[in-house]
Amino acid sequence: MVNFECVSENCQSFTSKLGSSTSNPFYGTVAYVEDKVDLIIKITYIDSKFSDTALKGIVTGENSDSCLKLSLVKYIDSNFLEYETSLYEISYSNDSITNRTYSFVIPSKDFVSSLKPSIDGSTISFTGYYGFKFY
Repeated sequence: MVNFECVSENCQSFTSKLGSSTSNPFYGTVAYVEDKVDLIIKITYIDSKFSDTALKGIVTGENSDSCLKLSLVKYIDSNFLEYETSLYEISYSNDSITNRTYSFVIPSKDFVSSLKPSIDGSTISFTGYYGFKFY
């Protein structure tokens, strides 16, 4: 089941890579794009079956045999209840061993309103909410 919808049995090998209620194979980083103020967001997952060419990747962009698709969403609220589909391009990359990374760039003009300086002005935090939606 993905997003509370049943998926066909042949999808189970791909949906199982999304983790479970007790495990999360994903981790992420946020950094500035070199020589720019734009942000690059990278979400990486560890694919224990990466060397299996039939099961490499999760979504159709990585493996044409997969039945899952991926979109990027921008959450409107911190409760993650309301969102809009983002138009930022998602890039795929891998380390040829077990790590698969999805990344996208947020231009500075789009995230400036999500920056919050600390009270003393020594740090700035990004308070935007983005996520990947598998369907």
